[in-house]
Amino acid sequence: MLRTSFTLLLLSFPAVAHAGPIAELPPGEWYRIPNSRMDAVAFEWSPRTPGRTRGIMQAWGGGAYDTRDERLLVHGGGHGDYGGSEVYAMALDVAEERPGDNPWARLSDPDAYDALDPDCANEDNLTDGDHRRSQHTYGRLAYLPSRHALCDTGGSIGYVYCPALRQLDCFDLTTNAWTLGLAEGRSSGTGSTGAVHPETGEWWLQGGSGSGLLGRLDPDALSWTYGHYDNVPGSSPRNLTAAIDPSRGLFVAIGSGRMWVLPLESFAPDETELSEHAVTPSGDASIIDARAPGLAYDPVSDRMVAWDGGADVFLLDLDTMTWSRETMGGEPPGDAANNGTYGRFQRSPRYGVFVVVSDTGEDVYALRLPGTPLPEPDAGVADPDAGPPSTDAGAPGPDGGPDAGSHVVVDAGDGEGRPESGCGCAIPGSAPPTSWLGGLLFLGLAQRRARRRWKSPATSAR
Repeated sequence: MLRTSFTLLLLSFPAVAHAGPIAELPPGEWYRIPNSRMDAVAFEWSPRTPGRTRGIMQAWGGGAYDTRDERLLVHGGGHGDYGGSEVYAMALDVAEERPGDNPWARLSDPDAYDALDPDCANEDNLTDGDHRRSQHTYGRLAYLPSRHALCDTGGSIGYVYCPALRQLDCFDLTTNAWTLGLAEGRSSGTGSTGAVHPETGEWWLQGGSGSGLLGRLDPDALSWTYGHYDNVPGSSPRNLTAAIDPSRGLFVAIGSGRMWVLPLESFAPDETELSEHAVTPSGDASIIDARAPGLAYDPVSDRMVAWDGGADVFLLDLDTMTWSRETMGGEPPGDAANNGTYGRFQRSPRYGVFVVVSDTGEDVYALRLPGTPLPEPDAGVADPDAGPPSTDAGAPGPDGGPDAGSHVVVDAGDGEGRPESGCGCAIPGSAPPTSWLGGLLFLGLAQRRARRRWKSPATSAR
């Protein structure tokens, strides 16, 4: 057990090149990242803002984490709340290496105010200027490492009351451009929630209202495999959050007083329904009553970590399905967003901290859990969670598959793949490990293949 735990610690903490406030954050403490309000880099509209910029997060807005460049990604809006379709990124490396500089960057600009098509005259999911239509994103956003892209399947209400298409759209983080219609998107709609498996790169997504399908996306082939229709989102509309425990192979979803735990190895095409895997946890399980709380897996403590505002976090023992509640010190955040946190609570693999943001007009917060060691300063160790660089999120497949169809590529930057504003200072992964620590990381990968498996009561009864 000691050897396994030591290996997990090494795997969880690639060394960092600089010891700043993030790397030096003491275990058990929150840290408010100074000057980290997203609205400082928000788009300046003319003649007026279509709704409120706060709607990007407050109106059921989701997020994802770019593990290659250590950035929290945010994209949202829609309905009558906000008409812009920008993508924003908060670079943790900037908060670490240049404390006081705003770590946010706007990676794309919206269409002009008069081109937003609020009357839904366009049926192609685009604005008059061929920008993707703004919409609520819930738990649908995913960072796909192999494509280095932020992806969404749509299907919720776009600005102002226009239905958004159910299709796979991806924002290439190298070119800062959307590619629309890469594949179908049946796992989609209001209240969808999902997570990317950190080792296989597969995206598991439970569809929301009007879908009800649990889908698995192969990010390389851009092909979906679906389970059977059920009504999990109907029982907890809009309020679910999901995460994956790669050690046991579990898909965990919580929200509105319910919890589901699906062993991924039990997934059967055209048969599996998430609703058959409901679990009644023990301990202080009040977090599952929250509206789409933040949820992420921590490989150091081997726990699911959940947050719904304030200094407290909830930890789920995945062997016993027992929740516990712990109060952290430091400078904690305030209340969570009224309509849910979704994917705006994420764990950084490089720094070993969790980051969360609740409002465009508030700072970002970081948390290091108790018992989590600080990363070792060493510029020569690469990030093992980072996927390979990608140069094209929508390149046509050699077999003329779904990604070789009539895609719409939308340049969202300055036409040369550069962000229009913000720091623009993403730091790619460094060279392969050459130190003794790097060797231990390599050896630890073999040990981690021996996974522990857990079966839900529904699976065990079959």
